[in-house]
Amino acid sequence: MIRTFYSDGGLNAETYDMRTFGFPGEIDFWIARARESGGPVLELACGTGRVSWPIARAGIDIVGIDLAPAMLAEAERKRAAETPGVAARVRFVRADRALSSSTNNSRSRSFRSVLFKRCSASISNVRR
Repeated sequence: MIRTFYSDGGLNAETYDMRTFGFPGEIDFWIARARESGGPVLELACGTGRVSWPIARAGIDIVGIDLAPAMLAEAERKRAAETPGVAARVRFVRADRALSSSTNNSRSRSFRSVLFKRCSASISNVRR
């Protein structure tokens, strides 16, 4: 099994948000793309939810997937700080970009936008 850089118990996951600032206006950029699509949104490599949570606060349903359990734990930790309405719009799933997860129920769901922070594609009815 491959041990990821963001493995459980590592400081890399716990300090990710402090070390990752993105580019100026980045979060607004992703929110605008999500709004244009009308949602729901699938975010690949969602990590700590740094982009997922602001999209949910903008009123858009989002499913974030990531392979690193520690990153997803950080994303889930943030749920307590959100309102119930915002928290209900976000779901985090441990899976790779091919959505290969035995516990993943997102396979039957359609997404109007797919976000990947290195590139983005707004695709109507992405389905696996």
